[in-house]
Amino acid sequence: RQALRRVGFDEVEFVYEPVAAAYHYAQELERSSTVMIADFGGGTSDFTVLRIAPRAAARVLATDGVDVAGDRFDARLVRELVAPALGRGGRTLGPEADAVARAVNAAYLSHMAERLGVRFDEKLLDFLSRHLTPNLDTLAEAARRLANLVDGKAVGTDARPTLRLLERRHEGQAPVYDVAYGPHGRDAAHIGIGKALTEIAPHVHPASRPSSVADILAWLRANAPDLAREVDVRASPVPSWIFGKLEAWHELSMLRDSNASEVIKSVQARSDEPLAESLEALRRLVEEERGFDLYQAVSGAKERLSSLDETEFVFDCPPTMIRTRVTRADFERWIARELGEIDACAARVLDAAGLAANAIDVVFMTGGTSMVPAVRHLFERRFGSDKVRFGGEFVSVARGLALYARHKEPTP
Repeated sequence: RQALRRVGFDEVEFVYEPVAAAYHYAQELERSSTVMIADFGGGTSDFTVLRIAPRAAARVLATDGVDVAGDRFDARLVRELVAPALGRGGRTLGPEADAVARAVNAAYLSHMAERLGVRFDEKLLDFLSRHLTPNLDTLAEAARRLANLVDGKAVGTDARPTLRLLERRHEGQAPVYDVAYGPHGRDAAHIGIGKALTEIAPHVHPASRPSSVADILAWLRANAPDLAREVDVRASPVPSWIFGKLEAWHELSMLRDSNASEVIKSVQARSDEPLAESLEALRRLVEEERGFDLYQAVSGAKERLSSLDETEFVFDCPPTMIRTRVTRADFERWIARELGEIDACAARVLDAAGLAANAIDVVFMTGGTSMVPAVRHLFERRFGSDKVRFGGEFVSVARGLALYARHKEPTP
């Protein structure tokens, strides 16, 4: 009020949006009527039941609302059309799957020993399975601990010299994962499971080492089927909260936070190539601040589906191009839960007003989301298509405020 008065407005009055919209729609009324204003914004759907007469003040009978509207519809489109191409649903074996990783290591090491015709001491096998991970500080530390446990006769004559050579070569210089994964270090590190000792078993051909979660499962199904089932169950999805942020336009920028960025990079580093590429597209979308472009594309598809039965959704998100057909039936299936919440809220506001649906003379629908056919059909089914009015979806509140102000002006 103070700000408006400072720029010259002597009288300032605030009006609820539904009341303002009611003033706009009252111009269509010829007699006193009981009306419902259904205002569908971006974040909320708000319902008001009023008693209103031409050129008279509106009397509010009941109000209610629900935090479901255009933004939630957009979120569903992002979840179904965009997120899968950016890594949603992808699976990786991350730090939270260490127990599985150790079991896979043990199975792989046993397989490797069999191929080499050697036998690992049980203590060594347990140690390798548990401790040859990026959690150790340096390869030198790992090499020392391993050398103390190696039984030369059990693992073969070249094992101890190999460990000592590694200790001298990498003393205090390399984190464990840089060397423990062997000459294919970074490639192997990407799978989050390559803790098998490639340096201790130089005779194992690289092609025999798993290179993706899918490859790991294929290898285990052939060599350790029981463990394959365990890994399949416990393989971790890409963290869902990442896509929760993606689905909320106002939270998307939070993925630029250093912690979120590190999580994305970490998951990407533990993923096989197709998933890593999808996560790279997600990372670039966030870092290049293309959220506005994304939601423009989503909003455009939603708008087209208000008049078309089918449309093409296209979004260029290097290195991924998202191009897919989407039907209105698909969209309505995806937003079925939200439609149910809107319908339930409309029922509640009638109960609060103490009225049955047939007591409502007119339903005025406003806001951009009121243009979604499935939303309109909800109210046509409940109140009858002859009672539902549309028009001025984006300007009804502003026009209503102007009419309210004119009504309040003293007659000269």
